[in-house]
Amino acid sequence: MKEKENTTYKEITKGIFIYLLFFIFPIVFQLVFYNFVTSDNNLVKSITLLACEISLTIILIILNKNKFKNCFKDFKKNRKEYFDICFKFWLLGFIAMSVSNLLINFFVTNGIANNEAINRTVLKEFVIYAVPAMCILGPICEELAFRASFKNAIRNKKLFVFITSLLFALAHIVSSYTGLTDFLYIFPYFFMGYALGHIYSKTDNILCNISVHIFHNSLAILSYLALLFI
Repeated sequence: MKEKENTTYKEITKGIFIYLLFFIFPIVFQLVFYNFVTSDNNLVKSITLLACEISLTIILIILNKNKFKNCFKDFKKNRKEYFDICFKFWLLGFIAMSVSNLLINFFVTNGIANNEAINRTVLKEFVIYAVPAMCILGPICEELAFRASFKNAIRNKKLFVFITSLLFALAHIVSSYTGLTDFLYIFPYFFMGYALGHIYSKTDNILCNISVHIFHNSLAILSYLALLFI
């Protein structure tokens, strides 16, 4: 019993450490390479930011390496079942996210989430960095930091889905916070996080989450880029 409690404590500590690392690492990296990050040359700045994202991704993969054990074989073996689960929950999450966004924008803010506004600005100015970071590297990091890291720490599945969804939503709000109305956007991010949490809870395969998250972000970014060039 005591050994089980110690294991749970270690998993919780590890989960919190990885969650905090997700925020702290980019800050430290940018301080170390301050001159490159603040360079007037957008190409230099893009490459530096991309290097930061790649470094964080590698670190998080190493820290969660056990989560990838047998994942590829399992993913291949159960791909049809996993596809059905992934698509169903993604679609439900996407609908809930879209409807809540529309309601908030129409009745309260008459705009978009500040996090989304920042992403669009970055996409316009630093496309070399933004596309791989937002479409691939970001989803990998977020799934490892917000879900994989807490899988063994929170044994209750419902509690796991709720807590990781809340952490996921708060991360998108706090990182771009400007005022109290920003907290309304917790709901859209929470709904998508809730869908991703259920996917991981039901498949126990982090590749499912990463694949869905990459698909969702890529769809959003490609849609936005298409609107820019129409």
